[in-house]
Amino acid sequence: MIRKIIKYAFTGFIIGMAVGNIITIIESILIGGGYLIFPDLLMAKAGNMANALAIQTFMSGVHGAICFAGVFFYHFEEWSMTRIVITHYMLIMISFVTIGSWLGWISLSFVDIGMMAILLGIAYFIVWMIMYLRFLKEVNMLNDMIGNKCD
Repeated sequence: MIRKIIKYAFTGFIIGMAVGNIITIIESILIGGGYLIFPDLLMAKAGNMANALAIQTFMSGVHGAICFAGVFFYHFEEWSMTRIVITHYMLIMISFVTIGSWLGWISLSFVDIGMMAILLGIAYFIVWMIMYLRFLKEVNMLNDMIGNKCD
């Protein structure tokens, strides 16, 4: 299982590096009107563009690794689906707020963190509902199979 977690984390790291930079570029085009691949705050911390890009790419990878490795909560069969989803949600939220605020993606204001919590909460609710309905369908199918065999 440890090997699978490492494999997932490595995959998440690679994907996170790409996604972090792509989202920043899209956001800068839509909001900032230019092609800035990292926030000004990060540039000020890093000292130059190369350092800023390297830091953002690496930290985006770390966030991706955390997201993908956290998928293994879903393998804990003794946990309820609600517990798994809330635990994964909290892991992602804490990771994003920590990394995102340090990189300058979001501020540590109540409004920014609240908006992120709400948007992420909506996404997780949708995931939970899809999984709940899928499992309910499987349980009903199994119950029908058992019922048919008893007849």
